[in-house]
Amino acid sequence: MFCGYCGQEIADDAAFCHKCGRPVPGNRSFAGGNAQANAQALVIKFSERVRTNAMIWIVIGALQILLGIYVQWLLLIIGVINLVTAVTDFNYSKNVLRDPRGIVDRVKGLAVPVIVLIYNLILGGVVGAAGSVYYLVAVRGFVMENEPQFRAIENSLNHAGNVTGADAREKKGS
Repeated sequence: MFCGYCGQEIADDAAFCHKCGRPVPGNRSFAGGNAQANAQALVIKFSERVRTNAMIWIVIGALQILLGIYVQWLLLIIGVINLVTAVTDFNYSKNVLRDPRGIVDRVKGLAVPVIVLIYNLILGGVVGAAGSVYYLVAVRGFVMENEPQFRAIENSLNHAGNVTGADAREKKGS
């Protein structure tokens, strides 16, 4: 069995990961096991959607670059920007599994996705707009529908971090 946050191998009966200290979902010895398992499933689903979004933008960026070479050079710039964004999202889809803090704050704003939609629609055509629509509906929409759950996950991690930090200070003072 492996920790869903840090990837460390853990014992099957462990209640907490010995590396990162987070609770192991599904372990019945952990009182909040069901809630923790639901929270982890929500973060995993978010990660999968971000990864799908990244793959969509890789395809769109590659098409835009090809079209930029043969049709309109501006598409080269848009394609490269979209590829860089896709790689960033792909990396985030992995990192968010280790630390799911800040999900809501990352996707809540509408200004950047709308700007991306506009410049892709104007310069990249319908193909670019399709990626923006997926992001707005499947990624951002999913987070906004589940905002209270994502906020609760963040609050519990922040609280666990504060408790751990206080415990460390207490031990250091002893």
